[in-house]
Amino acid sequence: KQAQQLKQDDCRFSILLAQISDEANDVAEAIDELYRCLEHEPANEGAWNNIAVYYLRQKENDKAVEVFKKACISNPNSAYLWQQKGLIEKQLGKLDEAVISLAKSVELQPYTGMSAVKIIEKITGTKYQGEHAEYFEDMKARVPFKIEGQHIYLQVVIQGKPGWFLLDTGASDSIIYKHFANEKQIKFDKLYYSSYETVAG
Repeated sequence: KQAQQLKQDDCRFSILLAQISDEANDVAEAIDELYRCLEHEPANEGAWNNIAVYYLRQKENDKAVEVFKKACISNPNSAYLWQQKGLIEKQLGKLDEAVISLAKSVELQPYTGMSAVKIIEKITGTKYQGEHAEYFEDMKARVPFKIEGQHIYLQVVIQGKPGWFLLDTGASDSIIYKHFANEKQIKFDKLYYSSYETVAG
């Protein structure tokens, strides 16, 4: 019954088959299945990303970059795909291209772009001057944090002792629940909660 339901959604079915092929160490078939998914949903972020990841695992780095280039043409308004493209380009030493891609991701989705801004600043050695620059300067002033690698640490006071709380493990968004912070008696310096009592990284 589940298989019949998935078949009605060709993309989800292709993604499932890709996972099965990957587990059977048939990466070529997994990639083919994901391309079949893209025939139905050419803007599917997960399919594009997974194809690139498969190529990276096989050390076919140039193919991975080409996949993200095609992905960003197919879905030009996806901040996620632009950011992933930039991160791969940075990893491969294509720094000029990385700055362009990361800046595009920030332009499209500024509220999750702080990590991309930090990477841009590290690559260029200068303060970020692109889209929404004033917003990011304001955020830096209001929320004390640091970025090391792809991890975000928030400055906190735990049991009366200052320290750094790991907020983000590399994902584009992270959430801390207010009630959890209160339960653990964790005090945040100048932390601003949304109406849902969460804060995104």
